[in-house]
Amino acid sequence: MEKLSPSSPPISLIASQWTKFREAWIPTLKDHIPIASFGSVYWSANWDIHPDCANLESYEIKNCIISKYPFHLSIEISQEKDYSTEKLWDVFNSGSVPIIWGAPNSRSYLPHPKSAIFIDDFPDVKALADHLKYLMENKTAYLEYHKWRTAKEWSEGFERKVYMNIENMECNVCKEVARLRILEGRVNLPQFQVDLEDNVNYI
Repeated sequence: MEKLSPSSPPISLIASQWTKFREAWIPTLKDHIPIASFGSVYWSANWDIHPDCANLESYEIKNCIISKYPFHLSIEISQEKDYSTEKLWDVFNSGSVPIIWGAPNSRSYLPHPKSAIFIDDFPDVKALADHLKYLMENKTAYLEYHKWRTAKEWSEGFERKVYMNIENMECNVCKEVARLRILEGRVNLPQFQVDLEDNVNYI
């Protein structure tokens, strides 16, 4: 996160799909604290506002933008169990603090209990905005949300999510197939592999 001027919004938002919650709730937060919105949902900032992000690929631009702000609104399209998208994971990867509205069990797979801020933890929007303003004025308190990054261990739920992320998906599928084949014998091999293994056994 780069040092922002006092007039810069401390919160970024990147969302293109309108939902009832986004439509109703985001303006109430904006009444208390400014938000830089780069998507079509309450757009207020151009993608080229940060020159060092402008010439990157689309995915990299997004992460670069998020990294410029202390907080990022991670508002999913619904609150379904286990439903967490890049709106959460990209924020952790980009070095910002997510402000979460999403899966009711998302706490169980955070890297640390104090690695994110939950909208539902506050009695009203003003209380949340006051907390964010306090963190902006108190560097020590803000950095508490980043201590997990240097921890030797993360939560079991987070480790599991990291293991099953899209970058590891193909390897993990292969490992699971091998486990079922060897340990449980529940995976049927394609016929060409059966024929091949039979021929090998006769050599």
